[in-house]
Amino acid sequence: MYNWREFFQTYRTIEIRNDEDLLYQVGTTVGGEPISHEQFSCMVEEITKRLNLTPDDRLLDFCCGNGVITYELSRLVHSVVGIDGAEAYIKNAIDKKSANNICYMVSDALDFDYIVHNTEDAKYSKVLFYGSLAYFDKSSFEKILQFFFEYSTVNSTILIGSILNRSKKFTYFNTFRRRFQYVFFYLILRKDHGLGRWWTRRELTRISEKHGFNISFFNQSLGLHTAHYRFDIVLNKKIAN
Repeated sequence: MYNWREFFQTYRTIEIRNDEDLLYQVGTTVGGEPISHEQFSCMVEEITKRLNLTPDDRLLDFCCGNGVITYELSRLVHSVVGIDGAEAYIKNAIDKKSANNICYMVSDALDFDYIVHNTEDAKYSKVLFYGSLAYFDKSSFEKILQFFFEYSTVNSTILIGSILNRSKKFTYFNTFRRRFQYVFFYLILRKDHGLGRWWTRRELTRISEKHGFNISFFNQSLGLHTAHYRFDIVLNKKIAN
């Protein structure tokens, strides 16, 4: 599997002056430019709606990046734990997007023992895993779901957002130049410039149900710049009869 943790250690390492720089650093861009304030507000609003956040929630922001979304959500919940494997991201999160109810930590996403040992002994009522599923293979995703199942409450809600939709791949690679880059870089050279793995609804359903979750699919709001090639899923634990 591609070493994504190493990739993001040096991805877009720039001096952070404002929120636009934070968005640029984590690749929340269109044509290489940070998305607009309106786009960002739409994204946060959609995440909030999907998770149904409340002031009593304990939120896990898994692969939180530099905290640009984490900080906005922290205003709506009791507490947040933000985890990411890129040290530069977490440093910027602590420097630029801290709050009294946020705990940021650097950890490999699959080092679950380290994560549990270094966080409070409590379960999460809400989990956010946004824009990062592309950087894990099927086996790793299964391990992540096992972790989510064990360390979330019975009635928890888990949002896995902004998933690359394999059936819409050529809606993204929609020009001659983009398709040439796809064939040359991705298929011939086997190099990935940051997009990662494209997923199907069938494989997500199979894996989620295997690990004890009901799954619901959602199209992204048409107001989002990613709506034409990404989708969201929400997971809830199956309730035994």
